[in-house]
Amino acid sequence: ENPVYYVQYAHARAHSILAQVPDRPAAAPPGPPAELDPSERALVMRIADWQVAVAEAEERRAPHRVVAYLIELAREFHAFYHRCRVVGEPDDLAAFRIDLCRATAATAKTTCMQAASTKGTDKDRKP
Repeated sequence: ENPVYYVQYAHARAHSILAQVPDRPAAAPPGPPAELDPSERALVMRIADWQVAVAEAEERRAPHRVVAYLIELAREFHAFYHRCRVVGEPDDLAAFRIDLCRATAATAKTTCMQAASTKGTDKDRKP
């Protein structure tokens, strides 16, 4: 069980879902639906904890905490993936879940790049 592949797979799954939806879903009310699935709630909480986790790892000089955060993020996303349908749901629910996929992919990518102390590839940089 290589954690790199586990996180990479979560990132790929998120992008696989995003590839199936239009760039901008139909207008929907902002914010989460009235009731969240437990896996949605756990994923939202994990994403919200990102800045704290990275700051704590930096403060304590413990880079392994970033890796642990990424593994937990991937674990929460895989649970969400198995429990919650995104494509084909009502617009407000789909929009929220699409945003969760986007946030997961962005958080995983950003955290990985920070952990590697890199600014990304030349393609990611603006001239």
